[in-house]
Amino acid sequence: MATGKVRTYLDSFIEVGFTSINDHGVEKPQCVICGEVFAASSMKRNILQRHLNLKHPAFPNRSKDYFERKAVAMKASRLDQTGHVQRIQEKLLEASFHVAYRIAKAKKPHTIAENLIMPCTKDIVRLLIGEDAVKKISGLPVSDNTIQRRIQAMSENIETQLVTQMT
Repeated sequence: MATGKVRTYLDSFIEVGFTSINDHGVEKPQCVICGEVFAASSMKRNILQRHLNLKHPAFPNRSKDYFERKAVAMKASRLDQTGHVQRIQEKLLEASFHVAYRIAKAKKPHTIAENLIMPCTKDIVRLLIGEDAVKKISGLPVSDNTIQRRIQAMSENIETQLVTQMT
């Protein structure tokens, strides 16, 4: 029985939006945009490039840094055996809603979170707790669009509760 060439992940594959995962000892490429996992035999740049061009036409001109950030976010969202990563993500989501609530309550611009609140929070955490905690809170989603979506979600939730109570 002939065995095929064992293909390995090359660091240059991140340029076309792919990282690697280990599936039962077999290294396989995974798209950092949609999360699709390919067969190990697909570990060829042209195959991965074709996926990027066909499935994600808005992304071929993105920088390597963009795909690296997506890969880091994807790996951080994978659930470990203890559930630790998932709990951190849930806490970050809840914290993001708290920040959005306070911004809405104070009637401040949505950009205040990323321009003032996050830098101050990072400084405080760095001084009181340390760099590890700063890395954890760096994942807190506080862009102006995120804050807007959080406020909108809270608004819709309140509206739904009012309608439910009135009926």
